[in-house]
Amino acid sequence: MLSIIGQIIIFYALYRLLGLLFSSSKSTPDNNRGGGYYGGDAETAFRHALLKVMAAAMKADGRVVRAELNVVKRVLVNQFGEEEAREALLELRDLLRANFDPRADAMRIGKMISYADRLRIADILCQIAEADGIITDSEVQTIVNLAYYMGLTSADTMRFAERLHVNGGGYGNNRNYGGQSSAGSSGSVAAAYKTLGISPDATNAEVKDAYRSLAKKYHPDRYATQSAEAQAEAEQKFKEVQAAYEAIKEARGV
Repeated sequence: MLSIIGQIIIFYALYRLLGLLFSSSKSTPDNNRGGGYYGGDAETAFRHALLKVMAAAMKADGRVVRAELNVVKRVLVNQFGEEEAREALLELRDLLRANFDPRADAMRIGKMISYADRLRIADILCQIAEADGIITDSEVQTIVNLAYYMGLTSADTMRFAERLHVNGGGYGNNRNYGGQSSAGSSGSVAAAYKTLGISPDATNAEVKDAYRSLAKKYHPDRYATQSAEAQAEAEQKFKEVQAAYEAIKEARGV
């Protein structure tokens, strides 16, 4: 009979062998799928988030045309394959009829994929807006906001906004990147004081104190364990507070 130590060694070897076989079967690629970013549940979550941001871009001008749908269909087939693309198009149909806030989904995409892939998605959103040959301010604003929530830099966000403006968007000089108005007008400065909850005659020290208090209240780190929607709302508030503070400092020359 085998000694106790010998039995333990054999048991451990069998355990390792079964573990290797199990992990190998889980990691076997599915050749019927397209070149997705993820497999399994993560791929499903990514697909859902991608569909929502694309649906938001399609609906931004208040109408959906076949040219936009053709762009989305091409992306889905390339990304997920023919069969899954058909399922995704059914989900897209329902999203186009629904009201939803895509900010949390854009943030989820920002956490799931690389920066280069986020740039590609922003490019796809621009293709959707450009598909019908008419680019509206609402389309530009929607895509800029989605780019912002996906975590694109200000420079890249501006680059996409300028591309849409050149290709037909009458966006003018009143740009609103990431949901924030530029600080040039007196109206935006008045709104900035309101955002910080102070009056225009507040001292510089009072402005700074108000900013620090609100920035601490809405700092994203305080919402890290809360829902994606709560995180998105807090981050939006945080950015609004930052933009308001910068607008006031610029107006005051400090």
